[in-house]
Amino acid sequence: SYVLKNSHGVTLASGGEFDSEQTTTFTANEDGLCGTTPCDIEPTVLTLTLTTDNYGAETSWDLLDDNEIVRHSVPSGTYGNAQTYSENLDVCACQDYTFRIKDTFGDGICCGYGSGSYVLKNSHGVTLASGGEFDSEQTTTFTANEDGLCGTTPCDIEPTVLTLTLTTDNYGAETSWDLLDDNEIVRHSVPSGTYGNAQTYSENLDVCACQDYTFRIKDTFGDGICCGYGSGSYVLKNS
Repeated sequence: SYVLKNSHGVTLASGGEFDSEQTTTFTANEDGLCGTTPCDIEPTVLTLTLTTDNYGAETSWDLLDDNEIVRHSVPSGTYGNAQTYSENLDVCACQDYTFRIKDTFGDGICCGYGSGSYVLKNSHGVTLASGGEFDSEQTTTFTANEDGLCGTTPCDIEPTVLTLTLTTDNYGAETSWDLLDDNEIVRHSVPSGTYGNAQTYSENLDVCACQDYTFRIKDTFGDGICCGYGSGSYVLKNS
């Protein structure tokens, strides 16, 4: 395999599975914004952590802006089997993006042939997209939100950070959750198919101090996360 990155660690070209030739055209983009309109606020960096299943070469992904232009991508044939990779992705803070992950065989990256997963976070460690259990493709549209408030009314008092600590039961992929504001808008979420079995996870959630929120956790099988099949639990704390 091969990978070509700029000085920020952003992948410009990568691959390995081809016939006689493989070509990639790219911009030697040092801030993620060359040739585009400058960021309205500022550039920022997202971090993608991806663990492949037992057929890593089937996995590919891309990150598209709100004009459906691909800003970052990794093609199929790049990744090895059952390996963990980390990518830094330069984007504009408070702009909308879509993360799209694909599997050429159509069985996702979890859980038939290994426990693959992915999580995309902003520079504060807030999860923007995550998953692993899908068929041919999974997409998530999000705002590259550096303070949890981009595109919304500013906090009346100030922003603050909550911490969620969640331990899954023996069927972690069944668990999902979301955090809604008082207008029932989802501010943070993790879909089913993201978590592993009997593992503990920690999430930082940017919110507005002194505003009302609803935390909602779900289990697709309908038996919660404790105590029939493991001792799952969760706790949400303020700063």
